[in-house]
Amino acid sequence: MKTEIYKLLIERGIKPSVQRLAVLSYLLQTKAHPHADDIYLSLLPSMPTLSRTTVYSTLKLFAEKGVILSLNHDDKGVRYDGCTAPHAHFLCNVCNNLYDFPVENIEHKGLPKNFEIQEVQLMYKGLCEDCINKQK
Repeated sequence: MKTEIYKLLIERGIKPSVQRLAVLSYLLQTKAHPHADDIYLSLLPSMPTLSRTTVYSTLKLFAEKGVILSLNHDDKGVRYDGCTAPHAHFLCNVCNNLYDFPVENIEHKGLPKNFEIQEVQLMYKGLCEDCINKQK
């Protein structure tokens, strides 16, 4: 997997480093949509010299280069997603968990001809199954 991550970074014009490989590997292995501090705290035990600044700047670079998605759908701060394939998200209004949600064929009707779509973020909000069951 590290070889694929290394190649992906090179393809996007990003110089691979141990820290960058670790951050991207973490994001590609989780479905949790973590905040930057979550990533930092998860990697810190195995990388004691890792700094928060490195994690934040790495995430910013990755998002700018389209390697990851940067999600800012609530007041809790930016979250990150290693999956860049088209999909929507579902945010639970109670537990604040964020879930991937498959979508098919999103149409953009009515968009003027002189506009160019560069990114689409579709967010559903409501109650997840666990929170619905807890309320019963």
